[in-house]
Amino acid sequence: MAGEGTYGTLRALKWAVCSVLVGAVSGAAALLLTFAANESERFFSAHPLAAGLLVPCMFASYSLYRALGVPFSTGTLTVVNAVRNGGDLKVETAPAIIASTALSLIGGASVGKEAAALQSGGSLAAGIARLFGLEGDSMRFLVAAGMAAAFSALLCAPFAAIAFVAEVVRPRIREVIDVRSACIAVAVAASWVLAGSIGAGNPWQMRLAVPEPSAALVETVVVSVLCCCAGLGFVVTLKLVHTASSALFPSDLARVAVGAACASGFTLVVFSISGEAVASGTGSWQILSALAGDPHAFYEAAFKVGLTAVCLGFGIKGGEIMPVLCIGALVGAAWSAMTGEASAFAAAVGVVAALSACARCPVAAFLLGVELFGSGCAPYFALAALAGLLPSYAVNLYDGATWSLDEAFSWRNHPSE
Repeated sequence: MAGEGTYGTLRALKWAVCSVLVGAVSGAAALLLTFAANESERFFSAHPLAAGLLVPCMFASYSLYRALGVPFSTGTLTVVNAVRNGGDLKVETAPAIIASTALSLIGGASVGKEAAALQSGGSLAAGIARLFGLEGDSMRFLVAAGMAAAFSALLCAPFAAIAFVAEVVRPRIREVIDVRSACIAVAVAASWVLAGSIGAGNPWQMRLAVPEPSAALVETVVVSVLCCCAGLGFVVTLKLVHTASSALFPSDLARVAVGAACASGFTLVVFSISGEAVASGTGSWQILSALAGDPHAFYEAAFKVGLTAVCLGFGIKGGEIMPVLCIGALVGAAWSAMTGEASAFAAAVGVVAALSACARCPVAAFLLGVELFGSGCAPYFALAALAGLLPSYAVNLYDGATWSLDEAFSWRNHPSE
């Protein structure tokens, strides 16, 4: 009996150390990604004509993946499916996606960093699991922990990070109640402490004033409906572009080169007409602008949908979550600019509704809204998050093994496969 107790204690200690290490390493990788992405965006903001560099940047990205032995097709869904069904994740994915996301942003691509952080966190967690001799289901729990820890470090929203990974991975009941799932909370806590210790924060984090209740309710309903339409349009467009580009260009290199050329041309044309690259980058500055009350137009959201769908659909490296949040914020700001209602509140509601609509994660979207913008708007965020469920049940970013429309619907009909 004493031997069994000692073994149990040592096993618990092993899991605790491993979970903390996963959280710290994944959080550090996410913060490194943030630094690289921010510096790349600053460079492009100062030199918009760098959009002409996107094609050579993608050749460099492809070469990096080849040199590290990571399949160029590796993406967020690769990591999500590794948690759902098991699968091999290479540690080298982390440096590959961090460097490639920076390269994409230098060339003005419309890609995010949160989903890239999920990839780096999950792949690093898989490497740590192997280091501790943990395989199979144990590795799957730790990969989920790495994803949540990286997401938390980027957005400074630990509860939303845990909920997001749970809703995207969609674990079985027996996995939810498994004691090993506690490693996710431990890793997120370690990541949160690390981010706080170096003063990392989310520039969008602010306490919003709530408009008069009846006006707030009407604004929430209208903005949520608009964001559901925009979110559904984005997901369908992205999957159509991915499906068509994969069929036309079976070679990863040819596909990403064509996509980079298209994105580069679009960005340069828009810049030559408007003097601004309105759709390029992660979308962080657009979100800040919308929350600050600056006026925006619906065409900006449409441009963001189109350019992001081209970039990600053709395989340009980066994430999809930040552009989704940007689309929602722009739709909310555009509505408020048209009606004269409270812009910051509408943008925040748009962020919540768009995330729920595109990723089918209403709980995470609600918690993200509360953690970033305060609990005073909680009832309206809950309504926006629930509204997002309607289109996301039809199709969403994470309903298939790839972004192919055929696989998405096949996955929904056979969720256990």
